[in-house]
Amino acid sequence: MPKEMTGFSLATLVAAIAILVLCSALFSAVETALFLLKRHQLHRLETHYAGLTKFIQLFRENPRRVLNLLLLGDGLVNVILVVLCLLFLWESPLAGRVPQWLAGIAIFAVVVLLCDLIPKLLAISAPYRLSAISAFTLKISMPLLDRMGRGLETFSDHVVDLLTPGHLRTRARLSDEELETLIEMGEEEGALYEGEAEMIQEIIKLGDKTAKDCMTPRVDSFMLPDDLTNEDAVARLKEKRHRRVPVYVDTPDQILGIIDVKLFLLDPSEHYTGKLIAPSFVSETMAALELLKLFLTHPQGLAVVVDEFGGT
Repeated sequence: MPKEMTGFSLATLVAAIAILVLCSALFSAVETALFLLKRHQLHRLETHYAGLTKFIQLFRENPRRVLNLLLLGDGLVNVILVVLCLLFLWESPLAGRVPQWLAGIAIFAVVVLLCDLIPKLLAISAPYRLSAISAFTLKISMPLLDRMGRGLETFSDHVVDLLTPGHLRTRARLSDEELETLIEMGEEEGALYEGEAEMIQEIIKLGDKTAKDCMTPRVDSFMLPDDLTNEDAVARLKEKRHRRVPVYVDTPDQILGIIDVKLFLLDPSEHYTGKLIAPSFVSETMAALELLKLFLTHPQGLAVVVDEFGGT
């Protein structure tokens, strides 16, 4: 190779670097943007860009795998980008004129600032728009990355199998359908009572659900304002027959506490706001199983689900 590139070769190299910077920036932006999209935005993206249907379906089913594929694509692009940047510095008219430390800083700035930090900041400010802009790149790259990812997973599994003793290898995880079949068999053979089997099946169904999927919507919830008389409060509580009821100030978004109806009705001499229990607030995105564990470790009969804006 000549020590100095021709004008055409140099222009081609610069164009390749620019394309790789753009691709890396898109991968970095999508990594952030996808996890900020709401359900309706994912649905709209799927509707407007038919080629992304399989990708969005995979993202819903296994977001971690999608993230791994995006990181794989970003990593591959960055490796090629760094190599081309070094080639540009070594073979262009800048060769020998730019100190090595300055070249290192320049490559660092390109990879970290232009390809990672700035795209992520833009993705935070406009996640749907950046996801839509990246649709064409995802449509082309994801099938290839998926094949590469599966190949690397297969290779790594073989390496792990070779290096790990048999008694230390983890067994394949049973699917929900297989677990339900085992529960039904246990019930038929008498190992489980009918009520126990139903309870276990309900717990299994919680696996993919969030607090939002299990909550009672606010429009269907019974709550008390904090400015009622005890007589009015007692009348409403006896009519609805709930064990625990939220009490709010001004609006239902401002939960003051939880009233234990049974304890209050046993001694209604004190105003009901004086016997409130501190409310437990949980995010609507909390996994249902995590919420169940919370109820088991910290016994409580009711939790208040809040959205990203703090509303109940």
